[in-house]
Amino acid sequence: GKWAVPDLYKLSDLLVGLPLTLDHDWDEVGKVVGRCFDSRVLQAKDVSSEILDKAGNYDWNKKIIKKEGHYQAIVDVFVERESAAEKGLRYGRLNEVSVGGFRITDFVCPLCEVSFTDDKCPHLMPSPWLEYADPETRKLAAPYYVRSGVYDLMELSFVTTPNCCNAGTVKA
Repeated sequence: GKWAVPDLYKLSDLLVGLPLTLDHDWDEVGKVVGRCFDSRVLQAKDVSSEILDKAGNYDWNKKIIKKEGHYQAIVDVFVERESAAEKGLRYGRLNEVSVGGFRITDFVCPLCEVSFTDDKCPHLMPSPWLEYADPETRKLAAPYYVRSGVYDLMELSFVTTPNCCNAGTVKA
């Protein structure tokens, strides 16, 4: 899946002031390691082949970037000096990030550009469960989905594997 470009701007606004946590563990206040204090959306001028080929989706990623450009939500965070989080960042143990507790209004089909629930869309939303479906059913799946209409967000987390395959810390 991917975020709709306008929703990246909304995510950017929603991130400011939110906690930076470990592993989306919302029930454990001890896993709050920092806070988001600024955020912005940037459009990249050049996109490397490494980014284009993330998750083996080179062809679709190239089509998306050709159509929309490559946008990134950049978030500035603070962590306590000499904390485990600061050391994890310094030594590269904490690299991947993910947003958690987001609420959206819809999933949009990238082929039809309408909701998957709209009668005009004959496609199925992609899902790991389709792997178990018959081949004819799998053919009905869209290549990806678009998250649309974000209106709430709870936190930013360090994770082992982000849902968006290029989400991570910015290296100086």
